[in-house]
Amino acid sequence: MVSYFIYRTFNAREQQPSLKEAAPYSAAPLAPKQIAIIKATVPVLQKHGTAITTYVLRKHSDRASGTQQRVQHSQPGQWSSSTRAGGCPFHKRFHIDEPGSLGPAVELICNKHASLYIHPDDYKIVGKYLLEAMKEVLGDVCIDNILDAWAAAYWALANIMIDRRGKLYKESEGWTNWRQFRVPRKRKIHFIHGSRSSQARAFKDHVQALEKKFPNMQVTFFTSTPSEHNQPGVDYHHLGRIDLQKLDTLADLHLDDPHTEFYICGPESFMAQIEGSLKTRGVGDDRIKMELFGTGGVPHN
Repeated sequence: MVSYFIYRTFNAREQQPSLKEAAPYSAAPLAPKQIAIIKATVPVLQKHGTAITTYVLRKHSDRASGTQQRVQHSQPGQWSSSTRAGGCPFHKRFHIDEPGSLGPAVELICNKHASLYIHPDDYKIVGKYLLEAMKEVLGDVCIDNILDAWAAAYWALANIMIDRRGKLYKESEGWTNWRQFRVPRKRKIHFIHGSRSSQARAFKDHVQALEKKFPNMQVTFFTSTPSEHNQPGVDYHHLGRIDLQKLDTLADLHLDDPHTEFYICGPESFMAQIEGSLKTRGVGDDRIKMELFGTGGVPHN
């Protein structure tokens, strides 16, 4: 959850007011009493994890209109189990006695944060919202010493991420911001996207504008439940979820070109299904690229 919140916050950094009221970057080591409080309250926070997550997303969308639409269409219950497990300090795998033991999970999150150029200030925003959410959802039972203990726990984990992010930037040989690239050889690109409805489709107008601008760009939309106002061929091309059987192996999937690469992003089950479909069509592992935003490994067939 920490990783996801920071990602949502990134695009809205410039819209935030002063962060003086937020927690500092550094935090003292957790006291034994705080560790005991964390361990005792983890089951309660796990039980209310979705409510706390929903509150934080709502607060963020209220203050960051630039990402509001994407937040509205992101349901916490649909996040990957590995994201919830490794990225959330409420999970039983969060070793409060030694946060650094999260190891590989934190390393993956830190690499994602570095790739998005997330700044230390973003962790302050997330921490502020997270503690507000706990107080709002749990009510009077969330007394000050509980909030203090979880604030210390949050910053124990956040400081590990901030420190690792800084080291990754030093290892990048000066690459610490976005860069413009020039593509010397244009390849055919087919953007295939599935959503429940046209209203829930991310970047629809932008992607369609690119298709009109670049002759090597092709767009195909799958829609599960189109509205009565949606026009086939305009708002969507195929009914239902993404199904490779509905696509032409040559015109759509370019399987005749051994250099065609396939980039898949989505829920774990979706990625595994598409990967399996591609493999049955003779596509090797080296041409299938999948990304899971969160912790843990990408599922493979």
